[in-house]
Amino acid sequence: MLPLLETNIIGKENKEYYKLVVDENNYSFSIFKNTDTKILILSEIKKDATITIDILENSKVELIFISYGSSNYDLNINVSRDSSLKLYTSDYYESDATINKTINLKGTNAYLYSYEYLPVLNNNITGKFSLNHLDKNTTSEAYLYYLSRGNGTIDRDAISTIEKDMTNSSSKEVIKGMLLSRCSKIFAKPVLIIKCDDVHAEHGCAIGTIDTNEIYYLMSRGLSYEDALKIISKSLINPIYKEIDNEEFLSTVKAMLDKTIG
Repeated sequence: MLPLLETNIIGKENKEYYKLVVDENNYSFSIFKNTDTKILILSEIKKDATITIDILENSKVELIFISYGSSNYDLNINVSRDSSLKLYTSDYYESDATINKTINLKGTNAYLYSYEYLPVLNNNITGKFSLNHLDKNTTSEAYLYYLSRGNGTIDRDAISTIEKDMTNSSSKEVIKGMLLSRCSKIFAKPVLIIKCDDVHAEHGCAIGTIDTNEIYYLMSRGLSYEDALKIISKSLINPIYKEIDNEEFLSTVKAMLDKTIG
């Protein structure tokens, strides 16, 4: 069994695996400073809540955060100076929910790489993914992958803000949405709010059905249409699976997320 997350300071060891049961309104914990760590969290959202994670100075953190449940939640992560965060997130919901994720680069030389996989099936997910550059020389890369099946709808924007005087900062955000049925919908747009010069910012968004050429290629190799569809859809989840090195954690996550591709 994965240990329950019951401390407000984690990351002192090289690798840690936790289950977080959210049954209160607010949770907060910190990644210890001067730490090089990899942390896997499986979060059961039982109540509307705000989860706050502070990554202290001069730390290198890889965080895999997978949530499931039936309630809304906000995930706020603060990255301090000279720290880097490699973040992988996914949310498995069978009911409607609002999910907001905000990453604040609060110190000079703070760095973020983020990969999100968000699927829906006959349910609606709304919310925002926000990146805030709050100091100079900060860098962010965000890749958001959405998958909608059945009558599912995703309505979610990605917003990157570089505040005034935060020079030499860089922001990149990419949204890709895959529609697997005629009734599925994805509404998303990348937004850049740039308040100073001497920065680099770029964004992109592509939403559509699966390329029929890809389906044809796989079927020409002997696969059925359904299996070809699954392989292409699973390519959105594989980057997360590859980062999970705990067998119990991986089997639990795969049992949930593999359902999202049919």
